[in-house]
Amino acid sequence: MDKEPTLLCIDDDPSVLNVLANYFARKGFKIFTAEDGEIGLKLYHNHHPDIVLVDLKMPKVDGFEVL
Repeated sequence: MDKEPTLLCIDDDPSVLNVLANYFARKGFKIFTAEDGEIGLKLYHNHHPDIVLVDLKMPKVDGFEVL
């Protein structure tokens, strides 16, 4: 059996995170969410997701720094 694909969503807008997480969960992804780039980087290093969706404009660590 194939491994469940993983997705990390990083966005400072909780409603965007919720919409993306719900959509991709229904598509069969295991979802990790982070409300800023700092948390997102920690999740990335801990879980090594297959795909990362990141907002470019965020406080603290922005999407460009994450990339």
